[in-house]
Amino acid sequence: MFIVLSNLTVNDRRCDYPIPLSRSPYRECFNLLRLAVLCFVFLAILSCGDNDNEQVRELGHEPSALSETAVPESRNSNEIPSKRSSVPSAVASPASKASNAVPVVRATETYDVVKSTSIYGQGLTHESWGKQTAMSGLPMDLLLDVYEPIDAPPNRPLFVFIHGGGFLGGARDEKNMVEFCQFFASRGFIAASLDYRLAKDRGTVPPEWATYVKALTLGNERMQTSGMAIYPAARDVKTAIRWLVSEADIYELNTDFLTVAGSSAGGILAITAGVTSPDDYRDELDMSVDPTLSSVNADVSFEVSTVLDFWGSNIAVHALGVVWNRWHFDADDPALMIVHGTEDQVVPFKEAENLAHIYTQTGAPFVFHRLEGVGHSGWDTLIDGKRLVETSFDYVVETQGLRVE
Repeated sequence: MFIVLSNLTVNDRRCDYPIPLSRSPYRECFNLLRLAVLCFVFLAILSCGDNDNEQVRELGHEPSALSETAVPESRNSNEIPSKRSSVPSAVASPASKASNAVPVVRATETYDVVKSTSIYGQGLTHESWGKQTAMSGLPMDLLLDVYEPIDAPPNRPLFVFIHGGGFLGGARDEKNMVEFCQFFASRGFIAASLDYRLAKDRGTVPPEWATYVKALTLGNERMQTSGMAIYPAARDVKTAIRWLVSEADIYELNTDFLTVAGSSAGGILAITAGVTSPDDYRDELDMSVDPTLSSVNADVSFEVSTVLDFWGSNIAVHALGVVWNRWHFDADDPALMIVHGTEDQVVPFKEAENLAHIYTQTGAPFVFHRLEGVGHSGWDTLIDGKRLVETSFDYVVETQGLRVE
């Protein structure tokens, strides 16, 4: 049943219906089917979370929250102090882009890497998903780790990794994320991994989003709270990227070369960051409802060059169309690498096929790696004899035209 209904996830786009949906007499029927489709996807993702999380895999319940300590009071001696400026800077200056020269990266591990932790913004948390107001919310610091290559030349490309966990759990210091960030940073990238608000934090959501999720989840409390969490998570991810771009001069970044990667829920968020508009998952609220919007670096813009999607889907992009009639995906979308197991029981393989079909229709560049016989979370699978991190590096270099020495 899922596979049949899931086809609508591909075709439910402005250019794919023979009759434009806005003029079709069957619009409401299609909307109901959309809800059914996404309900199946949410149920799969949210019932299991990301298999990277041991608590989800072994105990079958919601994993523990992020560390109780929001900001460590002291850092290890091998970490450099936070580079967050007291006032967010504007869009990266031309000087930080080294006259738009193509960055040079290393083919092998070359640089020592130092990690620092910074606050990239704030978001409100609430006790419930009910009446959410500025007065009912408490501000929460949002953290990211930056992996910096010591003595690497300036004009560095940026690599951002987003963790999975079904919007219920996960954290920026998960093993595979650290491996990816260390790999890219040791070759000359600035790499970053970030935390975002989870279901337990109950971040502020627009009323239209709440109505949509409640209709979608049909009273299933677990699905409802996780579905609600997608909105603040997407906002936080885009805030983190804007913060990194605002710090381009400090990190000696070339922001024209930006990669966003993610696994499972993180893959959903990576795709969302790559193809949505700057105001999406931000301007649906205003500061009278959520004063922490002042921390999202709204004056900073970014454009993603490459998206690495590990067993994710396009459901958060799709939801913008359903809720606000803002449809995305076009030929100018970033290059996309899809990696998905054919036996995935958490985010069904059909979701990857649907995404590949959308990219085929638009003509945007992509590659699709089918992991035959692999379930959810295929970190250890080789692709043409290479590890996933090596395949990812090669794709980023190819699609961005980086110089490798």
